[in-house]
Amino acid sequence: MKNFMLEGDFLIGESLFSATSTESFSAIEDLHCLRFAAAQMKPILMADAALTQLYIAVLEDTLRYKMRREYGFQNLDAAARYQEFRALFGKAEARIPQNQIASYIGITKESLSRIRKNLASR
Repeated sequence: MKNFMLEGDFLIGESLFSATSTESFSAIEDLHCLRFAAAQMKPILMADAALTQLYIAVLEDTLRYKMRREYGFQNLDAAARYQEFRALFGKAEARIPQNQIASYIGITKESLSRIRKNLASR
């Protein structure tokens, strides 16, 4: 699991950033999606200064997100990664299946259950 979208979020696929795109999305709730041909959309984005700035901002946000994820997997234990997850997605945690949360932080659902139990007992 790479990411979660919450209500009001905007997520753009990797096809605008890369020549190939192997991503997939799993929805646990209803959502609205827009599918477009990236090869045709990118020139439109680059032709307008405001759209180019928006594109750059989305790229920067994506880079920051990926850097936080990489840092977490390299430097944080599972409990700390779970705390990071809660900081980002806590308001939706009850709606997200436990196995998807566990996948997102790189552990088994049994390990997540133990971490939750330990945090609740503190």
